[in-house]
Amino acid sequence: MPRRSSFHHAHVFGRSPASIALLLAPITLGACVEPPVTPPTAWQTVVVGSRHTCALTPITGEEPSRLVCWGDNSRGQFGSGDTASSTTPRVIREIDGWYLGLAAGGDFTCIGHQLDADASEILCWGANDRGQLGDGTTTDRATPVVVTGLPSNVVPNAITLGVEHACVLAAPATSGGTTRVFCWGANDHGQLGDGTTTDRTAAVEVQGFTNPIEELQAGGAFNCASIRVFDPGDRQHAELRCWGANDHGQLGDGTTTDRSIATPVSIITGRPNGIEFALGFDTMCTTDLDTWPDEHAVARCVGNNTWGQLANGVTGEAIVTTPVYAFGNNLLPTYRLLRGGHEQRCYADSGYGCVGRNQRGQLGDGTTTDRSTAVPLPQLAIDAPIATLAVSLGGDHACAWSHDLRIFCWGANDHGQLGDGTTTDRPTPVEPVGG
Repeated sequence: MPRRSSFHHAHVFGRSPASIALLLAPITLGACVEPPVTPPTAWQTVVVGSRHTCALTPITGEEPSRLVCWGDNSRGQFGSGDTASSTTPRVIREIDGWYLGLAAGGDFTCIGHQLDADASEILCWGANDRGQLGDGTTTDRATPVVVTGLPSNVVPNAITLGVEHACVLAAPATSGGTTRVFCWGANDHGQLGDGTTTDRTAAVEVQGFTNPIEELQAGGAFNCASIRVFDPGDRQHAELRCWGANDHGQLGDGTTTDRSIATPVSIITGRPNGIEFALGFDTMCTTDLDTWPDEHAVARCVGNNTWGQLANGVTGEAIVTTPVYAFGNNLLPTYRLLRGGHEQRCYADSGYGCVGRNQRGQLGDGTTTDRSTAVPLPQLAIDAPIATLAVSLGGDHACAWSHDLRIFCWGANDHGQLGDGTTTDRPTPVEPVGG
């Protein structure tokens, strides 16, 4: 069996979120698979970009995992060596060896590649006009290239992508060090955290961390990380640090000032049991785990609430710097799959639902009516529990991966990003062809 390691969401004080997006298992990227290839019927994870979707198939017997993509490929975001788009799942290449995680940005895609027990690398492909592939150039790439700039004394183990930038959480290669964060790509809002607003075509280290970093996530043009802080009595608690765009108050520091280094978040601090958080394009929600062990949690959100994406029943607020209680301040079951998107937010656990803008059907409720209050949606009655939710930061579609290894997608489909063989928007979930 392949080894599984956390991807996109690192462990928070030993707690592994059910929302982990997957999780890179062994790798050398194999050669591109030549058609015809039978579309997969089982999936291991799914990620979504602005107008493309990629997934991995499970390892079965002697069959390796395969990278499969559909939707827009005009910038090479499939990694197929060409720019031919597809409205149905296209098997791109076999994944041999240990992979650390798959992630999709606006028009680019990355995967982690474990070289051996003590070394790994990040491979990216697709759009590169802001240096988001990290290969030292601004040239689009239709085949994977290795991210440069990462020091030899760290081992990347989790990657997360914004619309035009990428960040990686890296562990020390030897004992005695601490986790560090490196970013590359667009930096007009300080989202690379290096103290400047200069785009970077190679990885640079984020400034402002002195404590161990537990979890890392990217929003549209900002990022947040949870850290472990030790009190004088050697007690520990969790705090958040965020950096990048803050025009809607999404950094949670009570201002609308962009930050070019990791900055403490004031809306939630000092939680002994840890913090879970979910970033959207320009929103942030946090879940206070100190309400446990009752298996309930309260979510508080900041940022852009123009379309009701903060789930507090209000719309028309473009700037929210003071946290509002999502879901009516109810103690909800632990909706551990809370995900932010471009102008919407989705959740899944015992029920499934989305809030926010819905002009393309991206809420999946069978309508194109905006919602500011989240309720379980019967149209999302997928047979098996949802294991992963993927919501586009730069586009208007979303996908879910269920525990029975199926994928469902809904919303915008003008580039075939839902994989159903059409370019028709779908306000209810559909399965990719072959699923």
